[in-house]
Amino acid sequence: MNRRAFIAALAASSAGSALAQTSPSAAAPLVYYAGQAGRLTSDRSSQGGNPFASALCEVIAQRPLTLETFTRRMAEANQIHSRGWQMLDYPRVLPEPKRRLDKGETRVALVLVNADYSKSDAYSLPGAAHDAKRVPAALNEAGYQTM
Repeated sequence: MNRRAFIAALAASSAGSALAQTSPSAAAPLVYYAGQAGRLTSDRSSQGGNPFASALCEVIAQRPLTLETFTRRMAEANQIHSRGWQMLDYPRVLPEPKRRLDKGETRVALVLVNADYSKSDAYSLPGAAHDAKRVPAALNEAGYQTM
């Protein structure tokens, strides 16, 4: 079965965080990703790649943006872009829900895109090449350093 984990980990220099868990750890990054157990991934949204990537590029540009509104908007946008196919996994407990993500301290995002399944019996995902360019660009435009 062909599945792609598209992950965006967001961290702020003084922010506490969570790792898709119920109780946040003070030093862990915030991790958001989308998928659906037992289903093929969606590689084409209306913007040309993974629906999670489309949702992230859309939401990260919105202002004002708190951690709480980012999480809510990501869940809604991912649902729309994937047409309910992929479910967003996100921290269930936010360390500082009112923390602004659109201004303030240094912000860093780690973007992981997996598309090459050539060593397995699954097909590769052509939309990932597009995602690997547009997601870091959207995060950079929003003031994040990307890795």
